[in-house]
Amino acid sequence: MMLVFVTRAQHACRRREACPLWLNPSSEARSFHLVSQAMPPRWKGYGGGGGGGGDWQEDHISNAVTQAIAPILSKETEWDQAKLEKRLKQYFRNAAKGLEFYSKSWDVLIEEYSDTVFASLFQALKDRPWLPEVDFLMVIDAAVKELFPPQLLQNVPQPEFERQVLHAHDRAFEEQRFAPMLWDILFEKIQDKPLKSKVYNAFEAGRREAALSSAGNGGSPVEDFIQAWVASSLRELQQGNMSLGEQLPLELCKDIFRELLEAGALPLPLTQETGLQHRGSDGRGNGDSQYPAVTFDVACDCKDVYAGNVELPPPAVDRGELPGLALS
Repeated sequence: MMLVFVTRAQHACRRREACPLWLNPSSEARSFHLVSQAMPPRWKGYGGGGGGGGDWQEDHISNAVTQAIAPILSKETEWDQAKLEKRLKQYFRNAAKGLEFYSKSWDVLIEEYSDTVFASLFQALKDRPWLPEVDFLMVIDAAVKELFPPQLLQNVPQPEFERQVLHAHDRAFEEQRFAPMLWDILFEKIQDKPLKSKVYNAFEAGRREAALSSAGNGGSPVEDFIQAWVASSLRELQQGNMSLGEQLPLELCKDIFRELLEAGALPLPLTQETGLQHRGSDGRGNGDSQYPAVTFDVACDCKDVYAGNVELPPPAVDRGELPGLALS
């Protein structure tokens, strides 16, 4: 089966063009194969993952899984390589079940598939410290080609397909990495169940929105992201008749954001590229006390919103849209 490859440099360039700021990669880009130019292999059925796997002349999911986990095999202590690969392949194949291939567009389906895959991975392997280290991009790529009906992708331009897979992979990975972190902190901080659920939804939606809206605002990438995250989250929380202070006291709000940042809530690609260089109380970056500078800023950002000194942003674009990229 003939596949088209791009160089690491080309891949890095396209990734930066396609994704929001915090989704940009670290310095080492990943090679990435694109849509096949050959005739599609034999299929026995479409949808639900039922036509994947053995219907391909070559099992691309298996190959991609083997390559993805190779760097972390020495860190896995419960399962041997064969069992780990078997479980991972099951997660990636099962995630295609229930996808509405004939009523939704290809880009929306890739987003939904990525959501399901990473939800399964982080639920089943949440106790594995190595999970955030694994690069599943090539597995997502292989799975989409293997499990999606071939006619769904046959007219999609190669660069457009590549950018969509990159976006879906990075967005879904970051959202699933963050979700248990947020819930654990709220579980300790807030006893009222309805309020806990409302704050969870607001902070999760705000972080997702910040990922799409905070790129290229002219300041520090970390500062831009935190400001957008705080403003968007508190805008979501403010919906209704009660004021912010009546729902979530300012000091509690600052504590939640501070603990989230200390737990690693900043998107990984953002911290890898910036090294968390961020202004402190003196307005200068301080490499010796990066987290205090970040937590100081988030406290100020919260205070400004509660005091009404910040104009809250309008709702963001749909999460499936890429800035500057029209996807059909």
